[in-house]
Amino acid sequence: MNRLLKPLLLLVLSAPCAAQDTAYPAGNRTTNIDFEKTGTEPGRLSVGIIAGLNYSGLYGKDLAYVFGAGPAGNKTGYHIGLVLDHNITAHFGLKHALLFNHIQASLTLSDSINSPYNSVLKMSYLELQPANITYRLKGLQVYAGPYLSALLSAAINRKDEQGRYFSDKSIYGTPGDNESKDKYLQKFDCGLHAGLAYRFDFGLSLSAGYSLGLTDIIQYANSYTLGDNRNDNIRVYNRGCRLSIGYTFR
Repeated sequence: MNRLLKPLLLLVLSAPCAAQDTAYPAGNRTTNIDFEKTGTEPGRLSVGIIAGLNYSGLYGKDLAYVFGAGPAGNKTGYHIGLVLDHNITAHFGLKHALLFNHIQASLTLSDSINSPYNSVLKMSYLELQPANITYRLKGLQVYAGPYLSALLSAAINRKDEQGRYFSDKSIYGTPGDNESKDKYLQKFDCGLHAGLAYRFDFGLSLSAGYSLGLTDIIQYANSYTLGDNRNDNIRVYNRGCRLSIGYTFR
C-alpha cells in the first residue's frame, strides 16, 4: 500500500507545477519579456514628445487664379508636439498626436505694379491627429489616419509700390472675416496622414510621414460683390512630408 501511495503523492504534488508550465510555456514567457522591451503589450498607454522638419507646399488647379503667376514650390518648416500610443493588441493600436505645425510654401506672385516675383506663404497650425490606426512589428510602426488643423496665424511676402518686400498678414483675414478686400485663408484644414516609425528599446524614435490636405484652404465668399463671378470652391490644398525624432516615456 505504501508503495502505491508514494507515486500517487508525488503525482499530486507535481500537478500544479506541470499546470503552470502548460499555462505559461517558455515561448510565452519570452513574449512577455519582448512586450516589456518594445512597449507593445495590449492595453499599454505611452506618452511621448516629437519634433522635426516639414517639407510642405500647395497643390491644386486654382493656384494661378489665387496667386496670379507660376506654380508653387515646397519650403522647409517645423513641428513639435505630444504623441499618445494606445496598444489594443500586441500588433494593432491607435496613435494620437497634438502638434504645433509651421508650414511654408514657395510662390510666384504678380500684380498690376510689379512683374512676377518670388514669395513665401507662412502658416502656423494647431494639428490634431485623433486616431491613426497603427500596425506594430517589434519596434517598427506603420500608421495612417485623418488630421484636423486650426489656423493660428498666416502671412505672405509681397512687394509694395517701391518694390520692397513686406509681410502681409491680411491673408489670415480680419476679425470679422468680411472679405471686404480679397481672398483669405480658411481657418480649418483636414486631410489624411500616413507614416512609418521605428522606436528603439530605450524610447528614442525616428519617423517619416506624408500629409495630404482634402479641404480647400482659400475662402472667397464675397467674390460677387468684388466683381468676380466665381461662385464655386477654390481648389488649393496643403500637402507635405515630415521627418521627426521623438522620445517615449515609459
